[in-house]
Amino acid sequence: YKSITFYGASKISGMIKPTLESHIIELNIKPKESYSNKIQNNVKIEFLKFLRENTPFKKVNDLKKAINSDLNKAKHYFNLKSK
Repeated sequence: YKSITFYGASKISGMIKPTLESHIIELNIKPKESYSNKIQNNVKIEFLKFLRENTPFKKVNDLKKAINSDLNKAKHYFNLKSK
């Protein structure tokens, strides 16, 4: 699926752990209950383009703006790639 994946770090139980958060672009996915084990257990992430450094945000609104910008850049990238 065409998607955008954010790579960062999360503090869990006093330890910093790497995290991945993916957003599938323009695709309606059924609720998790209907996923097959095949889909859940066979996920591959391939990084095609780097958009920006991971940045801490002081305001949630700034984070939302950055995510929107990232999603627009990813959509633009996939539109160019499919032509």
